Amino acid sequence: MNPYSKEEKAKIVQFYWDSKSVVVTQRKFRSHFKTRKAPSYNSILRLTEQFVREGDLGNLSRKSSGRKKTTRTPENIEKVKHLVRKQPSKSSRHLAQEAGTSRTSLLRILKKDLKMKPYKVTTCQKLSQKHMMERRAFAAWLTDEDSKNPDFAQNIWFSDEAHFHLDGSVSSQNSRFWSTEKPDVVQEKSLHSSKVTVGCALSGRGIVGPVWFEDGSGDTVTVDQQRYQAVLMNFWKQAKTKYGSLMDLMWLQQDGAPPHTAKATLKWIENHFGDRLVSRGASRNWPACSPDLTPMDFFLWGHLKGQVYKEGPESLCELKREITKAVRAVPVDMCRRAVASVAKRAALCLSREGGHFEHLL
Repeated sequence: MNPYSKEEKAKIVQFYWDSKSVVVTQRKFRSHFKTRKAPSYNSILRLTEQFVREGDLGNLSRKSSGRKKTTRTPENIEKVKHLVRKQPSKSSRHLAQEAGTSRTSLLRILKKDLKMKPYKVTTCQKLSQKHMMERRAFAAWLTDEDSKNPDFAQNIWFSDEAHFHLDGSVSSQNSRFWSTEKPDVVQEKSLHSSKVTVGCALSGRGIVGPVWFEDGSGDTVTVDQQRYQAVLMNFWKQAKTKYGSLMDLMWLQQDGAPPHTAKATLKWIENHFGDRLVSRGASRNWPACSPDLTPMDFFLWGHLKGQVYKEGPESLCELKREITKAVRAVPVDMCRRAVASVAKRAALCLSREGGHFEHLL
């Protein structure tokens, strides 16, 4: 037996048509008919769909014969297409209300008829015009040099430092415990976890490092210009021993941290690399806010942390051993692929006028 009279069904369609809101429709229905019972979400949408499809409210509970009618008509598909183009970030529930269809039907139209997918919007640091200009200038320079010499980017030592905490990084989205009942399990993490600070340099020829920022007792220390210069000397010694005269052709890249750009630091680099330096304060500027252009950030640190924390090191000594092991295990071919992607990223950055591009990769 149909629970709604023709008058009630007509009012349901009218209220929904005017407001495009299920909640408002339910509220108006209760107020108009002086009742506590309001039509359900599905009933409202089914009645509205029936009216749009047939122009008649008829009997909602009757069984139709033959093939089941569909709301995926050319008219509805075009309506959904128009709504999505107008407001692509609106929720599917709100889109369904505006289209006068159920959310299930709307999702079928989006996926099967319009071939659309729900993409997650990436959150990035806002870039100023100055940042974009610097990024564009660097990308243009690297693209130009790479067009002259396809191996140019492979001869850049990309350098950086990173912290590795003993507790590691726990993502609640990846932490799951399968059980039939709520488990008595928590993930404990220290407020101030012990850590090591490690420096590495990566090029198409491999990795030099790790080198540690620590005092004579092995305790981790902050990075200042004296300690950074000591690490640079350690790096140069390792690289010169391994690559010899090839170092006379290679460039050094570093970010704009104060210890990197101190006058004494830049003087040391000039004595060893000449003008082959990409850095703030150098003739070839490294753009700020550009982790998407250095393989240290978009590749190496994430890769190393994924390897280091697999076994869960329990002491700083063990953590350092795992870091060293993970660095040594990175094959040269992987380094070459990572550096090769820098040139591709630079070209994409240039096409975006220095703006964000990583969400398009």
